[in-house]
Amino acid sequence: MVNVVSKLQREAFVLTLAETIDAAPDLNGYDVLRRNEHEIEVEITKERT
Repeated sequence: MVNVVSKLQREAFVLTLAETIDAAPDLNGYDVLRRNEHEIEVEITKERT
């Protein structure tokens, strides 16, 4: 499993928010997708880790 994780080029994290949002926030170079009014998905590439 460790070998598989070390080969990943990107990871996505789904974050559940307490407050509703109308648009995805700008997070300084991270790709952010608004999934719904309470969730965003943040993609982090290997270069950012």
